[in-house]
Amino acid sequence: MVNKLSYDKVIKYGTQGFEKYLSEGFTVNQATSRSIVEFEIQTDDFQDVEWILYLVLAKLGIEHGDLRDDIKSQAMDIIHSNKLVKFWRQEGLDNKELEERVLFVEGIKDLLTTV
Repeated sequence: MVNKLSYDKVIKYGTQGFEKYLSEGFTVNQATSRSIVEFEIQTDDFQDVEWILYLVLAKLGIEHGDLRDDIKSQAMDIIHSNKLVKFWRQEGLDNKELEERVLFVEGIKDLLTTV
C-alpha cells in the first residue's frame, strides 16, 4: 500500500536517482533503465509504486528530450486505464489528497500530448 509519504518518496527518489545517473554520465535511456531496475529490486510487491515510477520517468524523459517508447506506452496505459487513480480511491484517500494525486497524473498526461 502506498501512503502519502511513500507516494512522495517514489517521486523524490525516482527523480533523484534518475538525475544522479545522468550526472554520472549515463544517457537518458540508461538512466531510465537503471531507475526501473533499482525500484524493481526494492518494491517488487507494490504495483502502484511501479505505476508512479513510470509516470515520473515519462515526465523526466520528456524534460530531458528523450522519452523511450516503452515508457510512453506504459504511462499512457496507466493514465488511460485510470488504474492508478482507481487504486488510490480504493485506498480511501481523503478528497484533498486524491485531488492532488489526480493533478499529478493529469500533468503527466498533458506533457505526453506534447511528444
